[in-house]
Amino acid sequence: MKYREPELRQKAVELLEAGQVDIVLGLKENEDVGHPTPFFARTVKDAEQLVWNEHCYINLAVYLNDLKGKKTAIAAKPGDKRSIINLLAEKQIKEDEVLILEMEWEEEAPSSVTEWMNETDTQERFERFQREIDKCTLCFACRQACPNCYCESCYLDRKATPWNLNDLDRATKTTYHLTRAMHLAGRCTNCGGCRDACDFGVDLLYLMQGVSEFLDDNYDFRAGESVDAVSAMNSYGPEDTEIGFLGGDN
Repeated sequence: MKYREPELRQKAVELLEAGQVDIVLGLKENEDVGHPTPFFARTVKDAEQLVWNEHCYINLAVYLNDLKGKKTAIAAKPGDKRSIINLLAEKQIKEDEVLILEMEWEEEAPSSVTEWMNETDTQERFERFQREIDKCTLCFACRQACPNCYCESCYLDRKATPWNLNDLDRATKTTYHLTRAMHLAGRCTNCGGCRDACDFGVDLLYLMQGVSEFLDDNYDFRAGESVDAVSAMNSYGPEDTEIGFLGGDN
């Protein structure tokens, strides 16, 4: 069943009243920021504040790692659902602690990054990437919004201290975004949370999508489809192609 706002509230009330969950993780209106923000409904009265509309773009799966040990029902868009499945597949959360409430949501099919790459030259692709990089302030909102960026210590933070922060030069920003893209290979579900969280309009979702398309086309792997899946980066078979390596296709 796919839920809309009235059904979500009703289901939340039922689950909380029956003691089937400890928390219903959703969103409620927030006039201070102008759009719905995450809300942890623990009582029937709380459940009546839950909302669901076109402004509910936050991927709530990012909070599940902090709710371990709590039985949690979570309102999820299609991309969010795939993020949750990926977290289950990577053993970051337990299946018996999470109940997915799949929300009714229009999900637009993204344009093909692979086709765009085939139609552009190296310079055009580099300029697009550079335009996005130049907007970045290394605030890490994209990382914080991503359910699959769950490392307790990020590689880029290890050299930073409160009195010696990361440089904002283009090289550091490029290293961050390209390394993050590789870390999320086979794990990104293209939910768009990173793009939506950026206050500066950085849109490098196409980079993640391009990696996802590569894995789909060459290894028939799509993140977030099965809790039993083994990440494409953690599996190997003798029949796997090695495209781009040593100049060969096999």
